[in-house]
Amino acid sequence: MGAWALPYRRSGSILLRVESAERLAVDATVPGSLAGFLNSLRRTLPSRVYLGWESVDLERLATHMEWDAERVRDGLRYLAQRGIVELVDAEDGLVVEWTQPRMSRLQIDANDLDRARQHAVRRLDDVIGYTESVGCRRQYLLAYFGESAPARCGRCDICLGRHRPDVVTRADESLLRQLLEHAAQSDPLSTWLSDASVSPRKRNALIDWLAHDGMIRLVDPIGEVFEVTPKGLRALQRTSATAE
Repeated sequence: MGAWALPYRRSGSILLRVESAERLAVDATVPGSLAGFLNSLRRTLPSRVYLGWESVDLERLATHMEWDAERVRDGLRYLAQRGIVELVDAEDGLVVEWTQPRMSRLQIDANDLDRARQHAVRRLDDVIGYTESVGCRRQYLLAYFGESAPARCGRCDICLGRHRPDVVTRADESLLRQLLEHAAQSDPLSTWLSDASVSPRKRNALIDWLAHDGMIRLVDPIGEVFEVTPKGLRALQRTSATAE
């Protein structure tokens, strides 16, 4: 017998199975109101209840038996106590019957578990990448799902400049030049200013300033790849000439 669960389509639904058709037939010969109930029940029950669990509409059953629904319910419960039928009422809630003994420990394939763990780690990395992205949040999200978007949405915290420094001081000029050089050389973002003892927050703020000033452009939001614009190249050339 497979697993089953009580349907909730109607509050008056019950699951019913006749455990002993012979006893139901024998008990139907007893005198009194019980005999009348059993005879009416035998004539009304669908034949499938003798083969296994069957969902039965209690209200419809009571109507066909010309009995009150609550009296039918009480009668079925009485028969269940005597082992003649098995009954699961909607009032008892959801019920599941296991086809095999339950194991104390769930058996899980080690390879499946490892793949699931790697998948979870990748999804977590994606979330972290979004929160730490240095470009427009909307552009990042759309790029993640394979769609293109403008470089700026004008509404997210990045586009509104909430992390951008209000002013760039003379002390920042060398850092800005290094960032332009990193972008020109297509260095991975993780290596930008890695030797300058600059926090990622400070680095990203300066990157945002360069992007907002039009010196660099984010070409791959997911891979965090930047390219230097013509304006940025001219700034690099000026700083190189000054250094010489």
